Amino acid sequence: MKKLLLSLIALCIFTGMAWSQTTTEIKLSNNGYVNEGAPAVTLGTYAGYDLQVKNATGFSRNAFVEFPLTDINPNATSIYLKIYLSGSLMIDFPTTDNLDQTPALVLGVNQINYSFDNTMTWSSKPTPSAANETNVATATMSNALKDTWVSIDVTSIAIAQKTAGQSFIRFRLFATGGVGQLLHFRQSVMNGSTISALGSYYPRLVQTTSSTSGIKEAGGTLGQIVYPTIASDRITVQGTYAQVFDVSGKVVLRTQVLNSTLDISSLKEGVYILKTEKGVARFVKR
Repeated sequence: MKKLLLSLIALCIFTGMAWSQTTTEIKLSNNGYVNEGAPAVTLGTYAGYDLQVKNATGFSRNAFVEFPLTDINPNATSIYLKIYLSGSLMIDFPTTDNLDQTPALVLGVNQINYSFDNTMTWSSKPTPSAANETNVATATMSNALKDTWVSIDVTSIAIAQKTAGQSFIRFRLFATGGVGQLLHFRQSVMNGSTISALGSYYPRLVQTTSSTSGIKEAGGTLGQIVYPTIASDRITVQGTYAQVFDVSGKVVLRTQVLNSTLDISSLKEGVYILKTEKGVARFVKR
């Protein structure tokens, strides 16, 4: 009871928190694509081109990207893989095919647990399986996405790879559905195993880290996205992905929100900050 009263007092005093965000762009360490229509041609051969992705029997193309995990923060609030779908704006290799046809063309992104280099070919690349790849996300392609960034949430899997002691995270980009359209994504130009040009549109990881700078007396902008605000086991939350911070700004829970319910039974008693894509709120675990 004493702890609960202290938490209630803290919640009453805790009318605002200065919230700051730091965004870091992480450059890739390798990228390229391989072509089923030219199965013996190496990834390095296409180093001066774009990243090409296609679903067509006998002519499919898969792209690969690799990023170092050195700068990944296990307490990051979000990490996105961003790839630029080339259109007609100052692009040497634009996506000219109609992406609004039926069936829909879907981009797939898998995290791979094998390495690749510039000597890899379509014939030598590992056969995708549940043992060597994990599906991260899919995104339906459309003409409206041309000349824009396609953003894929890789927060959980990037942090998991970092905490497991891995040095790199790698992804395979592929397509399903569609009518054989060819997707062109910007890549970093490679010279052997060295990046010789990055440009403005190279693939990247964009990491956002949130932190708190202390409790203030003045009112803040904490929203009402959680109910009840005092609970012992579960709370109702608006949003699909939640991160919970203690009052020092440390991430103590990071999870998907299932059926608008968040299990907080593992937390210690005290005041916490909840952050979802719907906003920020505070609650007390009793």
